Amino acid sequence: MERPLLAFSACLLLVMAACGGKNTSACPEGTTNCACRADLTCDSGLACSDGFCVAGCHEGAEGCPCYPNGTCDSKAGVAMACQDSKCVVSATPVLGDLDDPCDSTKPCGKHQGTQLECRDDTCQLPQVVCPAGTLGCPCDGVTCQAGLVCTAGQCAAAAGSGLFVGSGDVRACDVLVEKADGVEVLYDASVLGVTARDDARLALSFTAKADSALAGPVGALVGADGKPVGAGTVSLAKTTCYDRHGSAVAAPGLELK
Repeated sequence: MERPLLAFSACLLLVMAACGGKNTSACPEGTTNCACRADLTCDSGLACSDGFCVAGCHEGAEGCPCYPNGTCDSKAGVAMACQDSKCVVSATPVLGDLDDPCDSTKPCGKHQGTQLECRDDTCQLPQVVCPAGTLGCPCDGVTCQAGLVCTAGQCAAAAGSGLFVGSGDVRACDVLVEKADGVEVLYDASVLGVTARDDARLALSFTAKADSALAGPVGALVGADGKPVGAGTVSLAKTTCYDRHGSAVAAPGLELK
């Protein structure tokens, strides 16, 4: 009885093969109608659906439409980018612009020259830190720096000592101040400023932290005695200002008032 049993088993296997039984070794992962790879990816033009690679597109797959929020799946651990409304593998990540979605796989780029930061999954302009008691910052419950005055809850430049920009195109300036012996500059929180002294001359430079017009005073001039210094004491001998592209602004309107 042993030989007939073996013969029956062999015939059963042949029948299974003839009837379409799947031989897993003949169905490589990632190919058409075969199992997806371990990272749920398939060959180009295929999509992983219910564990098998099938023809057709689904949102987020390579070569297929992006998700409605402009994102894509990853392929073999590499993030894909949404380009021309389709998901593609890109060696160079596409950087998000202002208000674009962002995460660990899609960092933010720059907006009009200002580096954006990812907050609440959205590319946003950097927040300006405003220390209490400094120019343009709160003065409620604190004392303003010497030479500033507390007005409407904010530390402001005293009359005549505030350095104002007249043109909304200005993003940075280099200024030479004469007759400025002992004078210091208190910069507003909206700019990055530096000063250098040469006897009675003072060279100062400031750059906007964000790509926006400088509405208030960018700085306040204060003497060695802690009192405000106005236009009647010092003079702005030379001024060169620049726009967001680094080009000189013909009429920056920089003045003390």
